[in-house]
Amino acid sequence: MRRAFALVGFAVVVGVAGGACESESDSELEATETPRDEVAYGIAEVLCGGATECCAANGLDEPGRSCVTVLRNDVFVEFLRADEQKREVLIAHGEACIEAYRAAMVEAPSCEELPHPVHIRHVCPQLFGEVAEGTRPPGDICSALHQCASPAEGEGERSCRSTELYQPATCTWLVPVADGGACGELGGGRYGVCGDGQGCAVREAGAEPACGAKVAVGESCVDNDSCPESYVCGGGDQALFCQAPLGIGGDCRFAPASCDLGLICDDLSGTCIDVPILRDCGGSFVCPHPLDPYCAD
Repeated sequence: MRRAFALVGFAVVVGVAGGACESESDSELEATETPRDEVAYGIAEVLCGGATECCAANGLDEPGRSCVTVLRNDVFVEFLRADEQKREVLIAHGEACIEAYRAAMVEAPSCEELPHPVHIRHVCPQLFGEVAEGTRPPGDICSALHQCASPAEGEGERSCRSTELYQPATCTWLVPVADGGACGELGGGRYGVCGDGQGCAVREAGAEPACGAKVAVGESCVDNDSCPESYVCGGGDQALFCQAPLGIGGDCRFAPASCDLGLICDDLSGTCIDVPILRDCGGSFVCPHPLDPYCAD
């Protein structure tokens, strides 16, 4: 059951009450505030206000202006990241995004799992337009999706992806494949993707991978979609097989997506690691509390 947290009203004071002491710089700030600013501040106010009870329950400071400033800046970072990716920010959906964050705060499963600006693409998918069209063909090295050209309509979708650590990402066309068709790496920057409920696997010794029923745990696989739900495609450089997700320290060099939920494949060690929260990080440094961005006055 999800635990709901009541939202507490929260307002940011920009000027001085009554306006008698409002400075020229305050007026200029209000005059230059953009629609993006309004949305960013709106999201920040909802997040800080919604975290008030969690901060109190954990003996932390009540959210204040610092909270709003920090989280507003974090929202803006996501806007700038969208700009960098050549993805339009559809600010007309800003109010709906603020309300979506309000709902997400109420539905948060715990104080340690509150929504944050980094989740904006999941909380507010309608706020972002399509990524701009690129020119690089499949197989070319890429660092962002907007550099890649798309396949013809109905023939799949583009991706900028790397399937192994230490290998550069390349523009890849994800091509839909029917039952029995060749799948996985098809050459030329094309990757065959099976339909819903099917997986990609070698069906006969010496044959190329083909779409069909998902394979059993312990059997050879091509990617996570090959395996039953809750299992992943992992293993070493010789072969991949369906297995339980890897825990901390698991070797993910040849299957970066094989780490358990909440872990990531570290590109330095090639092993699954967690994000250090609520524990000693070693030495004199104590890892930040997950509520630190919110509980700041």
